[in-house]
Amino acid sequence: MALSKSKVRSSSKNSPQKRDSHSRTHYLVEKSQAIEKKLKEAIKQKNAENQLKIETDIFWISAGIVLFLWIGHLSKPNSIFSNFLKLQYKIDASGTYGIGYKDFYYFLQITTHLLFFRSFLSLFIGRRFARFMGVKNVASHARISEQIWGISVASTSFCFGAYLIYSNPQYFRLDTAWSSYPLIKLPYKLKFYYLFQTSFWTSAFIYLFIEKRRSDFLAMFAHHTITISMLLGSYYTNFTAMGTIIHTSMDFADIFVPLAKLFKYLDYQLACTITFAFMAFSWIATRHVFLLRLIYNVAFEANTYIDYAWDPKAGKYASIWMQRLFVFLLICLQLLCCIWLYAMIVLIINTISGKELDDIRSDDEN
Repeated sequence: MALSKSKVRSSSKNSPQKRDSHSRTHYLVEKSQAIEKKLKEAIKQKNAENQLKIETDIFWISAGIVLFLWIGHLSKPNSIFSNFLKLQYKIDASGTYGIGYKDFYYFLQITTHLLFFRSFLSLFIGRRFARFMGVKNVASHARISEQIWGISVASTSFCFGAYLIYSNPQYFRLDTAWSSYPLIKLPYKLKFYYLFQTSFWTSAFIYLFIEKRRSDFLAMFAHHTITISMLLGSYYTNFTAMGTIIHTSMDFADIFVPLAKLFKYLDYQLACTITFAFMAFSWIATRHVFLLRLIYNVAFEANTYIDYAWDPKAGKYASIWMQRLFVFLLICLQLLCCIWLYAMIVLIINTISGKELDDIRSDDEN
């Protein structure tokens, strides 16, 4: 009798009603996951469309401003339009320049040009390249455009900065950067480089609010704010020599970060892995080893080559509090780099454990 009851209970557990209930639950879970996936894709599609619309507006507005400036400059070469398109404060025939408030006009012009070229690349080159390569995800088209722009600017900036450092050892060494202070007479190429760097990071700051927001938005916001502050501060206080060394060293890793992401979006996994490995090595070498060396140089070695003197009329702004301010900003940059290094280490561990290499700057909705 007991055996009979046990069979009845066993039979009831495996009854068709139970199996049907389990199947319905499994079906509902799968249906819910499918709906959630479609919703995320719809959100990405909407965000991509919004970014496309904003970039189209930026393209036409910046194109109009650039055209207006060039027409004004060509029609009246010595008018106010010249302030936007020609470097000001030329000192002598050798091609050296001072600094002043009119540099702001030139800075605005470069920023506008960069916004124009970036939106042009995104609208007419990057997205078409993505479609040509068979990328069907519309949201990835904008990402691919971002990486192409990043590779282009970082490569150009690094090569230009490396050229300046190589050709001007009297300014760009860890000792001569201080012994040549204050660098009041700026060579034409150096002044252009510094204004270009400031304009680039300003345009990148603007694009933070145009691109799809990433998980590290606050870190990027802090990074761009610190970078622009250091550029403006070092330019105004004539510490452009050390500023050039810092930015050139930081630009090197920025070539391989977007390159690895580009291979990822194009689904070239092997190329992505190899580039990511090289990027991680260059990141540690420049953003940690060399940056720590620079922090030590600014904090403990600078005062052996330079005398503290606060004399704005003579272009001298060397003081203990100015030194501490720059050290503080460099340490903040180092801490931000440590955050991204941690994300890279997690990615490396996941890759070794068999997971697919992914973008360390994930979208918020993912």
